[in-house]
Amino acid sequence: MLAIDIITVGKIKSPWVKEGVEYYRKLVGKYAELTLIHVKEADNARMKPEKAMFIEGENILDQLDDDAYSIALDVRGESLSSEQLSRLLENKKRDYSRIQFVIGGAYGLDIAVKADMDMELSLSRMTFTHELAEVILLEQLYRALSISAGSKYHK
Repeated sequence: MLAIDIITVGKIKSPWVKEGVEYYRKLVGKYAELTLIHVKEADNARMKPEKAMFIEGENILDQLDDDAYSIALDVRGESLSSEQLSRLLENKKRDYSRIQFVIGGAYGLDIAVKADMDMELSLSRMTFTHELAEVILLEQLYRALSISAGSKYHK
């Protein structure tokens, strides 16, 4: 079974977002071994954005598996349809047993994290909070995995 990690900066605070994450976590779990990793966010109210991104970047880099295929979420990343994401996951699981998705904090991802990624993926040209991005990513992972499994969910 494919292992998928979602590495996110900061914890989920909104109860309704927690509910959405848990809902999709269970659904994705039918098709993949899912791990949600929330790394500590910098105290960005007291520091410059570059410093906050650097600190958060170090926390993310500590969680990355060198043997995994890593995908950073970024508004400037590649846009894929749900079907294309499904094909990407199918193709990558031939060569990798683990795929890691990375969601940055309020200021985005440090350049060192982006340099370590295999791909940058855009969920939208719009910017979302890390909490919403996690729910949207989980839903899209469920949709993509459902497509691969031949489920009717995606229609």
